[in-house]
Amino acid sequence: MDVTTYHALQKAVGAKQYKNCLILGDCTFHNGMDLESFRQAISLESVATIDLYGQPTIRADLQGSIPEGYWGKFDLIVDAGTLFCCFDVAQVWRNILLMLTDQGSVFHQAGLTGYFGRTYYSLHPALFRDFYQANGFEIAALAVRANRARSWFGGRDGYQYIAPDDVFMTNSAGGSFRFGGKFTRHFRSIPNDATVICMATRESVAPFQNALPVYYAG
Repeated sequence: MDVTTYHALQKAVGAKQYKNCLILGDCTFHNGMDLESFRQAISLESVATIDLYGQPTIRADLQGSIPEGYWGKFDLIVDAGTLFCCFDVAQVWRNILLMLTDQGSVFHQAGLTGYFGRTYYSLHPALFRDFYQANGFEIAALAVRANRARSWFGGRDGYQYIAPDDVFMTNSAGGSFRFGGKFTRHFRSIPNDATVICMATRESVAPFQNALPVYYAG
């Protein structure tokens, strides 16, 4: 987890108090933290990591079956770059919702463009919006970052925060881009290795629903 992503997570958490946090992957902090200092900074009672490899506190395959002992256990689940590295994204998402409490929140960071050789997918803002709205969540924060080396726009964490429906790219120039609520045109070039973050809070519990591309519904 890099510094700007950590700041974005802090901003998304805000004043809300969480007790038990699960971080997807054998998390490495790039801001001088470890699990204990992260726990203290976010005012958590406990923090765990889950992965098939490395030295996680919970060894499990997120693309497989999760033991019942972890169902409904965590009120904050942090995905700082794991979901888009998994082949079976839908199964990982099923497990995330399974392990989340009834009023819990999920924080994602994923590749929006690029990251060739390091991941399998690029995930778009529309995917997060459509998936979480279909599954009874409210989008608390949605943002994009054109280049992790640039932090002069979007505030302290370097992210440009957008409304949940601002899922269409409206401008792309140099090392930045903008998003809006309506499709305008195609762009020949966009910033590489860009990221997207999403914070979603559960409002109701319902059976798992696939995301549907609402753009084509009309």
